[in-house]
Amino acid sequence: MSAILTATNIRKKYGHIEILKGIDLAIQSGEMVALVGSSGAGKSTFLHILGTLTFPDSGQVRIEDVDLANLSNRKLSKIRNEYIGFVFQFHQLLPEFTVLENVCIPAWIAQKNTDKQIKKTALEFLDFLGIQATVEKKPDQLSGGEQQRVAVARALINSPRIILADEPTGNLDSHHAQDLQNLFRKLAQSYNQTFLIATHNEQLAQQCDRTVHMHDGTISSS
Repeated sequence: MSAILTATNIRKKYGHIEILKGIDLAIQSGEMVALVGSSGAGKSTFLHILGTLTFPDSGQVRIEDVDLANLSNRKLSKIRNEYIGFVFQFHQLLPEFTVLENVCIPAWIAQKNTDKQIKKTALEFLDFLGIQATVEKKPDQLSGGEQQRVAVARALINSPRIILADEPTGNLDSHHAQDLQNLFRKLAQSYNQTFLIATHNEQLAQQCDRTVHMHDGTISSS
């Protein structure tokens, strides 16, 4: 397997507080990796740096052969849109748009396909995720589990190299959390999708191929 994403000596401070203290990590193509650690360990900060939402103070992040430090803001936005899918704890769906529109938005931004093809792909993912019947609904008409599945479909729409998920089960009850765990494994098997999942959920971590432990801004084991 080849590395999809590589982080080398990532450091980050906020004020005088050192959040990340030299993180090294490589994620291989097709891997499903859990990033676990207590609150304050630096998981979300690290994930945001990998996803180009935040910049490190020092260190290097590469997606495939691309060094993200040398890219303009416009090129970073393009990388983020095409290479990375995000799934957050609180979904971050746009309330004024329907389910179908929310899923299509990243593809509309990328402008690589026609509107007809984008909607066809979105409907295929919604069907795969078991929520095609919700396409005309607004987010506030959905359950928490349904909203999270919409967020997953949105993350998949541009066929990203890697999905970064930040506490994706943290806002779900145990039943819906288990459904999402099963869904991630199904996606990994059906699409060879690569995942890095920051989580407190031990069951979700156990279903991953590998677990990386963070403690006080460092990786203690993997």
